[in-house]
Amino acid sequence: MIDSINSQHWPVGKKLVLVDFETTGFQMEGADRVVELAFICIQDGQIIASDQQLINPRRTIPIHLTEEVHGISNEMVSDSPYFPEASEFLLEHLEDSIFIAHNASFDLRCLLTECLRHNITLPSFHSVDTLKLSKQCISDVPNYKLATLANSLGLDVSSAHRAMADVSMMVGILDHIFLSTNFNATENLINIGGVRLPNVELIPDTSEIVVLGQVMSVGSNYLLFYLDAKGATSEREITVQRIFGNSTTQWIEAYCHLRNEMRSFNSQRINSIISID
Repeated sequence: MIDSINSQHWPVGKKLVLVDFETTGFQMEGADRVVELAFICIQDGQIIASDQQLINPRRTIPIHLTEEVHGISNEMVSDSPYFPEASEFLLEHLEDSIFIAHNASFDLRCLLTECLRHNITLPSFHSVDTLKLSKQCISDVPNYKLATLANSLGLDVSSAHRAMADVSMMVGILDHIFLSTNFNATENLINIGGVRLPNVELIPDTSEIVVLGQVMSVGSNYLLFYLDAKGATSEREITVQRIFGNSTTQWIEAYCHLRNEMRSFNSQRINSIISID
């Protein structure tokens, strides 16, 4: 974690709370949950608070995320606090602040869904996206991914996709932006990089779903022929654990016996179903 910054060129005014969440996946309004949070709070160029928490998501973490993305395993979070306890310090500092994240719509969605799920009152804050801000202030980079931006500035990217490492990269990117661009007051950040809160609605669970004319039920076993995101069809033996969806898409969270892990399946990508109960 970054312990200090060059305070001379950071804008003054509201607290800047740089936040990152790691999760079990991208369906935050459905089956997925936060597994780690980190933040650094900076006011008038001084770091005034920070925190990093592993969080028990009350569900399994997919193996491919543990092995290929953030490295957080089920064992690592088994004794960790749940979101309400883990987020107390963050929520305290978010009041009357500027929430800052890279691709902020996702991190905001993480915060909003978890607060809704646990009946937590959301603090009052503004939101700024460093992705949007970087596109306005940084040029000559191949893309605006967090690690790409950080690497182009000579920052450490070896622990990318762990929450505090990503927050530290954001600090370094903002430090570069503030050094090269005149941001006297934090209100200027909102004018250039500000984003609105996303509309969030939790997706309710159901006990069964009709796919290709066949009823699939929680607790039952099926053989699926499933079309993945790359267009390839694979055979999956699953045990259905949860079913959730909205007016456009329905999702099946199931134990996948091929991968030996929990997976979420888009019902629209199922080509064929065979009941094996």
